[in-house]
Amino acid sequence: MKLRDETLRRRLGSLVILGQAMLGLTVFELAVFGLLFSGCSPSPRFVPSSKDLVEGHYATAAHMKTRDTSTPDSLIVVSYNIQYGNHIRLAARDLSSNRRLRAADLICLQEMDPIGTRTLARELGYDFIYFPASRHPKHDRLFGNAILSRWRIFDPQLVLLSHEGLLAGTQRVAVLATIDLGRTRLRVANVHTTTILTPREQRLEQFDEILHEFSPSDSPAVIAGDFNTVTGNDVAKLRDMFRRKDFRMARLPDGPSIRTHRAALLDSRPVLDHILYRGLKFASAGIQRAAKASDHYPIWSVFALLKDSKSR
Repeated sequence: MKLRDETLRRRLGSLVILGQAMLGLTVFELAVFGLLFSGCSPSPRFVPSSKDLVEGHYATAAHMKTRDTSTPDSLIVVSYNIQYGNHIRLAARDLSSNRRLRAADLICLQEMDPIGTRTLARELGYDFIYFPASRHPKHDRLFGNAILSRWRIFDPQLVLLSHEGLLAGTQRVAVLATIDLGRTRLRVANVHTTTILTPREQRLEQFDEILHEFSPSDSPAVIAGDFNTVTGNDVAKLRDMFRRKDFRMARLPDGPSIRTHRAALLDSRPVLDHILYRGLKFASAGIQRAAKASDHYPIWSVFALLKDSKSR
């Protein structure tokens, strides 16, 4: 217990220094930030590994995209951070609330536990892979990333990102997989990076670690998730870093990807969630702000597959 108390004091001290130096916040405002993004003390140590993979197969014939040699002309990718993996039934309705979301080929989910992931995959008709990142002290449940797909998933991979969360001590991860699209293969990563409470240089290291997982031959490719980019400068830095490996950022509509009560504490229009792509042609994107299950909104993007991508 003494060790945990010392860890908490050290993290709180770092938070005060960081917030006052970088953000100009008072101690009271920093406390609000702490409750907003963490709301809890450091979690018991949980070290995820590749052995923690959970997977399921619910893409039945009624839902399944073709698994033979044909290749789709377009691809719909969705990302949704479902806060603490709660309100799963409501999240299922959110993900069925417009034609783009209903027709999604891939859904990247963050803050999930295995039970909620399986429930969503079964109800919506997707195969899935899931890796936990940590055991979150908010609810003492596993907390991680899932990839849902109407196409065959193989080569699942867990990447542990450096730098634990400042207050809660939570591990953040990227979950990668290869998706069989008939005559082509798509490399996909589902990302949940640490919050603004972590020093910026450490957050940029996480972005770089994600990029490191993609070789030049990994094309087409998609990277989606919650990058916790709460300022326009954060978004610009993310976009510029990923351009170095030829990734482009899907152009979302103007406005925040999180609810207004959080946006008011951060920025007038913070966009935390993104879909980046390579070897695909961007067609359109959206934010489903009618969603109700989470403090984030689902985002989606439609891509056309390039002719060169349709053979392997």
